[in-house]
Amino acid sequence: MPDTVPGLRFDPAGLCGFCAEYAEAAPLGYEALRAEVDPTRNAALRYDCLVPVSGGRDSTYALYYAVRELGRKVLAVTFDNEFATPAARRNLATACERLGVELACEGSRKGYFRKIVQETVRCAPSLKQLSICRGVIPKDGLSL
Repeated sequence: MPDTVPGLRFDPAGLCGFCAEYAEAAPLGYEALRAEVDPTRNAALRYDCLVPVSGGRDSTYALYYAVRELGRKVLAVTFDNEFATPAARRNLATACERLGVELACEGSRKGYFRKIVQETVRCAPSLKQLSICRGVIPKDGLSL
């Protein structure tokens, strides 16, 4: 990990703080998951589960698992960040269609997300590090 990462610190042995705090996840298993979600079923509701999806493999599998393995009545939800590839959009539509799931899509009505990214890229030479995901805003503000 480069020492330019904000908040990064190294111990005397050279181990970074992120590595020192790492704890391997221990999956609880299928039965524990089922025990957690089964009580939330509600036959009176149209949906009993929201699954955030992007069209990528991970979220598509989560959608599949919720519908086919857990038997949930799912509403798939996505945020249109204005940068999804046509392939991701097709994958998402296909997965929802094949699983019989409705898709709700929300996004910026005025294209703010695209403007934020464009402004961050425009200001990148004055920033130490291009940081779209962290939402770095230049000192002179953001001209939307």
